[in-house]
Amino acid sequence: MEALTRLIAAGWLELDRHAAIAAAAGRSLSAEAMGRSHRAAHGPVAALVERGRADGSFRADVPAGWLVTSFFALIHVRAGEVHAGRLAAGDAQRVLTVTMTDLFAGGQR
Repeated sequence: MEALTRLIAAGWLELDRHAAIAAAAGRSLSAEAMGRSHRAAHGPVAALVERGRADGSFRADVPAGWLVTSFFALIHVRAGEVHAGRLAAGDAQRVLTVTMTDLFAGGQR
């Protein structure tokens, strides 16, 4: 869980650093093209999912790929909510971390 929390923070910082590009890509690219744009980043997240599943920290009742896809989707949703003013920037990291750790742990927490 600690590694997931660090990855969430790092993912958010990276997205925040490139917010204008991410927003333009979200408006312009198909879901398939967005998936290709994240392919390089999928490796570390997928490795974390497999490690967490192997040690019993992460749920195994959904496909590993679903957790990886959800990781990226939730980070992007968080950005949209903050930019739309529906989620306070100061609270966004906590909300994202709670949501994602619950998703990844399932009933194991």
